[in-house]
Amino acid sequence: MSDLFNEIIILEALCLREDAHNSLFCLESFLFQYIMKTEAEKKEAKKVYMKAYRLANREKKKVTQKAWNLANKDKVAKHNKTYSEANKETLAIKKKDYREANKDKRRAYIDKNKEKIAKQEKEYKLSNKDKIATQSKARHEANRERNNANSRAYYRANKDNRKDYLETNKDRIGKRGKAYREINRGSIAAQGKVYRESKKLPYNVVYCIPNYDNKGNNYAGVTNRPDIRIKDHKSLGKLNTGNWYELDRIVDRAEAEAKESEYHKLGYHGNVEETRQRNAA
Repeated sequence: MSDLFNEIIILEALCLREDAHNSLFCLESFLFQYIMKTEAEKKEAKKVYMKAYRLANREKKKVTQKAWNLANKDKVAKHNKTYSEANKETLAIKKKDYREANKDKRRAYIDKNKEKIAKQEKEYKLSNKDKIATQSKARHEANRERNNANSRAYYRANKDNRKDYLETNKDRIGKRGKAYREINRGSIAAQGKVYRESKKLPYNVVYCIPNYDNKGNNYAGVTNRPDIRIKDHKSLGKLNTGNWYELDRIVDRAEAEAKESEYHKLGYHGNVEETRQRNAA
């Protein structure tokens, strides 16, 4: 520092212009004062200077940082992911504490900017439709068991409330459901077909629903989609559908139907009209 100080004095002596002389004199004074300061004072002075500099260049820094982040998206994403994984617990605690500390402020902001937030969310969802769908599907698959368990627990806990809600809003829910089905008729049919095919077994099941009418009669049928068929029986008002059991498993459809007919001849109830037609043929 002393060598630099000496060089400035020599340079000052060689300069003829008054403004240069004044500038050099100011710099000389600053350096002299800087040299005379203690280390603690230097540190404090540097801190004050850096704070003032950051405040003066805040907007400039934001613009520069944003441009750099956009130019280095992959690098930023990789760094953020690594940092998040390494500090997962710490970040979760900080996030929770921050939310708790700013709960009222956040609520006030949301209430004040409801329309703005709704508009932003809608725009984001529309522009990132495929991305959101992919992420939701992946998240659902990863948490399928936990979500199902939570849903069952919630349903059991709120069974009575749900029943009351459905009864109170019967007409509104019905209209909304009807409108949705009308708009999405094609996609619903396609989804239903895919679902039915996914439940198809490579063999036919001859099954029995015991005491299906609460009069002691048993019901016999045949299907290669037992899950769907039993649900259909339940929706049609048959009882004891949860107690159904298999009578036989047969790969060939004609043989399975013949076996069903045998049970009908023994007194089992079922789709007797179809049985008659088969026997007549």
